[in-house]
Amino acid sequence: MNPTQRIAALQQTVRESRLGIAKEYEGLMEDLDVQKRFQNSFRHHPVRWISGAAVAGLLTTLIRFKGSPQGRGKISKTMTQRNPADPGSQTSFPGPLSSGIPQTSGWMPGVIQVGKLLFPILQPIIMEWIGSAAQSALARKSRNF
Repeated sequence: MNPTQRIAALQQTVRESRLGIAKEYEGLMEDLDVQKRFQNSFRHHPVRWISGAAVAGLLTTLIRFKGSPQGRGKISKTMTQRNPADPGSQTSFPGPLSSGIPQTSGWMPGVIQVGKLLFPILQPIIMEWIGSAAQSALARKSRNF
């Protein structure tokens, strides 16, 4: 092998190595693009993300009330206001929780609120599922007759 052939072979090897490194670098940069990965994940699995957010919110609500000494947080139904001129006086007036809405304790109100929040989001998905189930049931029934 003469020197020019050897140099040409080495140059070809260097070119192939550079191409391999460029492909690996491109793959690494794609793997490190966290924003794009989140967007793709949310685009391909929206139900998982929405249900996970709902469960996380529900757990956060339940855990927040478990931290108090009585086991549940105490929320006052009245608010007090002090008069700065008279330090001994306090005026009570209805707070935001005494608006006529019955207050219950436990985890059920949280579930109801999560349901109210998720229903408009999940309604198109549920309706599409019901429609496709009805169509398939009608198709099976028409095949039987």
